[in-house]
Amino acid sequence: MLTADPVEGMIKQGGVIHQSVDRNAPVVSNASNVGGPTDFLFMPCLAMDKVDHPERCVSIVDPVRAESFVRSYADNNIHLQFDLEYSPRNPETFDKDASFLLWENEFFPGYYALESVSYPGSYQRATSDGLIEISPIQDTDDFRNTASFGIPDYSTQCTSFRLFLQIS
Repeated sequence: MLTADPVEGMIKQGGVIHQSVDRNAPVVSNASNVGGPTDFLFMPCLAMDKVDHPERCVSIVDPVRAESFVRSYADNNIHLQFDLEYSPRNPETFDKDASFLLWENEFFPGYYALESVSYPGSYQRATSDGLIEISPIQDTDDFRNTASFGIPDYSTQCTSFRLFLQIS
């Protein structure tokens, strides 16, 4: 049986990760600017059979539209967008694009990082324009800070938790 954990995404310094209808993507805004739902679901990943660490693999879903997954999508940069499971762009890569490895203590003790399954060695990170991109690992404080998420009370047993992004 597949279960999903509810997630409310918040940046550590006050911003909120929310669903932007205008951009069809999860974005980061100041708490006063939130223009869409802030809840997401983490579930076992769609690419479970394609990863070396299936116990760490998650897919992120819109809790209202369960067919709408967060996925990496490449145009000028690789960033996150919502896409429909039943009619995705690039269906041949959809399962991997919508799957991420959740790493504990990757850059800071007590924080998590989400590595792309489609782009190994690349992580979700907040950008200055409010988007969340997939970026190759960099040995900089800025990268480590923008790619680090705190998840208190994380559980794979369907217990809710909050997702905090550390930005310096």
